[in-house]
Amino acid sequence: MIDSFPVAVCHNTRIERCRLLQGEAYRSRSASKRCWFYGFKVQVVLSAEGIPVDCYIHAGAEADIMGLKALSPDLPAGSTLYGDAAYTDYDWEDVFAEATGNRLLAARRGTASDPIIRPKPF
Repeated sequence: MIDSFPVAVCHNTRIERCRLLQGEAYRSRSASKRCWFYGFKVQVVLSAEGIPVDCYIHAGAEADIMGLKALSPDLPAGSTLYGDAAYTDYDWEDVFAEATGNRLLAARRGTASDPIIRPKPF
């Protein structure tokens, strides 16, 4: 499994005074935490037992799929790498499968036309 998490260097209100990092490449939004952060993202590949296998650190504004492309995890042949919707890139999934013999299974974003049964509101 692969996922990412933010590592904030400073609070959003202190970005202008930050001396560690400079530039918009480090400013990003964390959807799961529902906030903006200024810092890095860490991509972590975990085994089925939950043990970290590989990691990659990059600027916060860089997309998660770009971190996975740079990481190129060394997995046993025939493995499946599970990721969330941030890792959706159809062309790269095919290249990854051909080059490594593994496959990337990313969760897909749903659309209004999907035949998913949704619960009715109260």
